[in-house]
Amino acid sequence: MVESPRKMLETIDITDLSTSYEKITAALRILRGLVAATFYIAIFLPLYLLVTVDGDGASAAGTVAAVAIMMSVMGGGLLLCFIAYRKLLAGSVAWSWGLIVVCSLIILIVLVSSLVQGVRFGWQFGGAPLLVIVSGFLGVYVPMLIMGGAFALLKISKVSEGYLVKRPPKDLIKDIWLSIGLPELLRPHSVAIRGALVLGIAAFLIEGMVFYAYFGLNERVLKMAETSSQHDYTFAHSFGWLIGLHGLFPFVIFAHLIFTLVSQMRKKARLLLMLDAKQQMNEDPRPCVLFLRSFSDDQISLENVKPPWYLRVLDPGSINSNLEELVVKTYSDIGPVIAIGRPTDEIPPLGAARHYLEGEDWQSTVRSLIREASVIIVGIGPSSEGLDWEINTIATEGQIDKTLFVVPPAFNKNLDKLSELGSQIDVSLANLDRPKLAFVGEVHILAFTVESNVSWSIESRCRATELEYEIALRWFFENVAKRLLGASVQQKG
Repeated sequence: MVESPRKMLETIDITDLSTSYEKITAALRILRGLVAATFYIAIFLPLYLLVTVDGDGASAAGTVAAVAIMMSVMGGGLLLCFIAYRKLLAGSVAWSWGLIVVCSLIILIVLVSSLVQGVRFGWQFGGAPLLVIVSGFLGVYVPMLIMGGAFALLKISKVSEGYLVKRPPKDLIKDIWLSIGLPELLRPHSVAIRGALVLGIAAFLIEGMVFYAYFGLNERVLKMAETSSQHDYTFAHSFGWLIGLHGLFPFVIFAHLIFTLVSQMRKKARLLLMLDAKQQMNEDPRPCVLFLRSFSDDQISLENVKPPWYLRVLDPGSINSNLEELVVKTYSDIGPVIAIGRPTDEIPPLGAARHYLEGEDWQSTVRSLIREASVIIVGIGPSSEGLDWEINTIATEGQIDKTLFVVPPAFNKNLDKLSELGSQIDVSLANLDRPKLAFVGEVHILAFTVESNVSWSIESRCRATELEYEIALRWFFENVAKRLLGASVQQKG
């Protein structure tokens, strides 16, 4: 084994970045909720008006005109919200400033309106002030989240632009599927695809209904404040309404139950769209992204990131809770994500397309995939003969430069395991036992990669949730995978 003292170990600390990215994620969730709510209104409100129209000709004509105007307005609003969602996802600085300005104006208008309403209802009435304050808070809550995400994006763009994956919108249809929670469709229309689309759109409409109800809460609370001022309800009466049967607390429980249902519907839709590796690679001829892990830890679980406190009242979902789904989410744009299937699988799990090699020379097939893959992601797990052989093959085939070694929570403080891995891939990681990582404080090694003269260790202080692992995958995509893909294209040219 050749010693590699020249391979300096450089640290990428993503702690501050993950805090900002958490705010961006919250803003994206709310923007997506706005798209869903606008879609729901555009579908159901015109239908409601048409169904309830009187038989009178003039009334019918007026209703049809109102529906046409509403459809135009809702269509424009839907397009605007969707563009804002796409642009923020793509890291647009210009749109971030635009969102900040618009949200600031909305917040100012709502606050002034709340102040006027408070004076109008009179502060002498016991329940009205509380309800006016709650109504004002609900009115500024959504724009404040979006504005916080836009500010966080500006901060990342100024300080460390290379960390965040810029996802430029290439295909409008693909972005629409992604926004409703479905992956890119590769096959011709089939019964499975139609079923997946029905499930996905139904889930999106249900989610839109919940957001629509949430966005209307401040108006409901304001009406209650008006009633309170007219009847001189007490503070206790108004507070009881807020947490009672028709108030905010039951709505939050209802929303979480609905989002759980929606999550299961989307999971079923994605299962309907699953292909095996051979089908996936036939449909998508680009070099694959190869995901390797130990069969004993097939679905490498990650700690679910808790929603930030300001989003817990309404959480429309969370980031994928296992490493494989994060890899698919991050790398499917550059090629089909392939994994070797566990022989005992009865049903392929959700995630990468499985390559089942029963009765085949699996080592020859895996060696070929290692050579052909554009990117390799290795999930470090319990020692196994298969995973050890795969890592040794990556090293002997000279494919280390395109490989990211991801260290799951069970191993991200296991310095002996990491040093053993460093020896296995012929890279000096001796600096991993430096005092900083000798359990002085909470430092988590999330992933590392090796280039010709440097090893990069991606680390986080205090926590290692799925959010931090997603950022580590995105860092590798932005700083290594893109360059490799560019070099490959030049060579072919």
